[in-house]
Amino acid sequence: MLRITLTVFSLFWASFLLADGHFTNWSDKTLCRLAQDSGSEEYRQAAIGRGLTCVAVNTTTTEPTVKIEYDDRITILAASDVSEGTVRNVRKWIATPESKWFSRLLPDNERVYPIIITLVGNSSDAAVALETELCGVIKDQYPQAMLYSRCRSSFEESNCKAGKCYISQYAIEGGASISSSRNNEGFHLMIMSGKRPSPTEKDYRLIVFHEAFHIYQQSHISTKDRDLFEVIAGRRTGDHNRDVPWWSEGTATYMGMLEHSRQKGLRSGYLQDEMKQSLKYYSGRPMSVVDAYFKLNTKLYNIDYGENRQFGYKVGPWFVAYVIHHNGEESIFDFYSSLNELGFEASFIKHFGKPYRDYIDEFEVFLKQPMRQLLKIIP
Repeated sequence: MLRITLTVFSLFWASFLLADGHFTNWSDKTLCRLAQDSGSEEYRQAAIGRGLTCVAVNTTTTEPTVKIEYDDRITILAASDVSEGTVRNVRKWIATPESKWFSRLLPDNERVYPIIITLVGNSSDAAVALETELCGVIKDQYPQAMLYSRCRSSFEESNCKAGKCYISQYAIEGGASISSSRNNEGFHLMIMSGKRPSPTEKDYRLIVFHEAFHIYQQSHISTKDRDLFEVIAGRRTGDHNRDVPWWSEGTATYMGMLEHSRQKGLRSGYLQDEMKQSLKYYSGRPMSVVDAYFKLNTKLYNIDYGENRQFGYKVGPWFVAYVIHHNGEESIFDFYSSLNELGFEASFIKHFGKPYRDYIDEFEVFLKQPMRQLLKIIP
């Protein structure tokens, strides 16, 4: 069991006292700006006390990471340059997928948990220390995990120098992932970086939802064989044997955005605006995503994780929205409920009424319409 660092409580209490003064009527934006621009410790502590994530908690403890035991199912490990406000927010946000998605597998939810969430900041050194702590947890609790062997090899061969450890890459490059197989490792490992988006942005919650939906997806499949797992998950649906992102990433992206749009504090029309924006420009090309997709002259289910993988993340969610428009949101959950038994294609036909290849042909006709028509399927 992980212990909670006592320094966290002392820092929180001290910052609470500071925040309860003349800063009370200041907006979060103003307090963040002053805390970041002025370098004032008083402003910084006031921001921390309010639970804002725009500043990091500095500690004088020798502990390399902030360690928090969430419950017997979810553990959060955060690098020392990740603020307590970020940790609290992630704890709060993960509760939504638990109640909305994970609870659907009850009482047979053994493949959902346990979950280890690692929060990486911008410091490579702090990320190296975080990886050391993570590997210690894996060694103690999951010694047979293949991931632990990779950690151990990393330490022995590279001494875990910055930029060479697995987790430190996230401090440098950003991103997020589910980086373990629950069936083989014994746990889901969610890694969240501190950039693109940063913890100060509302989209950080969206990334939590996105990665949590990947856990929901994976929890329906029982096999330990990686290739069979990918076939059942729908990542081997092309006319080749490479992994493709259109369904797994399309559903995680759209379902994450859909649930995110239902949370308080977002502007009216958020989901339509974001879905519209996702098709506006294709990276590196002076054309829309739709034009670029049709110019590629390749079916969505054939696009792998190579240079054109963006279509899986941009067109894929629109396909999922199209499926939900015709079959209802519940059909997605029904599809996953029979996935392990029937396999991808049979479950797709059962719950959506036709083979996925035929459905994508139909979807492409829809996709050629003006944007005002496309947006009619977005709630």
